[in-house]
Amino acid sequence: MEFSAADGHHFRTHEEIALARPASIRVEAVAPFGATMVLAADDAGRLMIFDPSRNVLMSGDANAATLARYVNIPLAPPAAVDLLMGLPPDPAQLATPPDTVAESEGMTLMTWRMSDGGTRALGFTQAGGGSGELGMVRESDRAGATRYEVRYGDWRDIGGVEFPLKVEAGFSSSRIALRYQAPALNPTLAPAMFVLTPAPGTRQISIDAGGAAAPGAAG
Repeated sequence: MEFSAADGHHFRTHEEIALARPASIRVEAVAPFGATMVLAADDAGRLMIFDPSRNVLMSGDANAATLARYVNIPLAPPAAVDLLMGLPPDPAQLATPPDTVAESEGMTLMTWRMSDGGTRALGFTQAGGGSGELGMVRESDRAGATRYEVRYGDWRDIGGVEFPLKVEAGFSSSRIALRYQAPALNPTLAPAMFVLTPAPGTRQISIDAGGAAAPGAAG
């Protein structure tokens, strides 16, 4: 994963990512000597982040604000999971006719108006709407300003399922680029993978309240 921000902040890191719809995410930032950060969000809407270097476990609500702060993706967990999987943020939207259809940038661009006055555009790399590969998702506000834009590329057949190995996402003040290596699709993932349990002596902090708790006991 490569991250860059409008303020000039830039870094690259290797991550191990597990995703399960609708809203479960686990991210481990890894280095030669082990994980440097572990983040988990579950379908119940809880986010937990473990910092091994400080033996600190932070927890709070999983929402667009906390995902923006800790994984650089300012989206609610269900939308983040779908976008990281190469799926439209609202797959049911494809069952309704788009408000406009146009050819642009070598894609069939289908645009829907959203209930908040903004728009969501899906670009497919082949004519025929949903029969092609998803090349782009762009969401704009009612004034036409882009909230985010995600580009997909290098689609591969993995066990009979098409999956994009390249994902590039641009937000209002940051950009991330992901290059997947050796993805495994549709494995059985235990719910416990998306919950972090504190070890004895681990300091626990609520990121909702911003206060520290006493060292945690093993769960």
